[in-house]
Amino acid sequence: MDLFVNKLDIGKFEATNLTWNQLELNLPNNVGKVTELILEVVFDNKEQWEEYYYKHGRSKEYLAGVGKILYDAVKGEVDITLEECIECVRYRVICQTWNGIIEREPNTIKTLKLLYDDKFTFIKTNFDYDFNYAVDYEMFYKDKLICGIQIKPTTYETSNSYAVAIARYCNEGKNFNYRDKFDVPTITITSETNGEITSHYEKLRLDRLYKELP
Repeated sequence: MDLFVNKLDIGKFEATNLTWNQLELNLPNNVGKVTELILEVVFDNKEQWEEYYYKHGRSKEYLAGVGKILYDAVKGEVDITLEECIECVRYRVICQTWNGIIEREPNTIKTLKLLYDDKFTFIKTNFDYDFNYAVDYEMFYKDKLICGIQIKPTTYETSNSYAVAIARYCNEGKNFNYRDKFDVPTITITSETNGEITSHYEKLRLDRLYKELP
């Protein structure tokens, strides 16, 4: 698979997670509508995506400015350089978006289709849906909406970090709003980049939905 690899010290990278979220540096006004941007073009490789992002999303210089904001906020607490903070921003914005949306998500959907004999249809949501409801796909049986699907890396379920706990809490609130509006649940599937599903409880919820089909 054509994946970006995080070459940063994992401890330093994770130590910036909470500040990254607290400062809301991942919002569109800072980094653009990245999940929307990456679906505008079919890229041959990850390098094409990165180049496209710099032209149509934010420039390298702009991302470096976001990195400087992150650095100024954490430098008294984390042993990290400005250059490492800039790379933290690049990896989160460009690399994780590619690894998740272009690799993990489609592979996970392929797995789900195989498991359920292609009886469910999965429709990719747009940026606003993802941002407001934390729903990556909507799952249909024929023309009926069955549930929203949120796809996350395995660490989303297994991590004990405070930053990930806050992210889960925020997404649960968005999922509640989705259920309130559409009267269907959101099922959070965690998976490896190759599509292997690791969230066993949520998989059981999908199994029940499948067994209830007419």
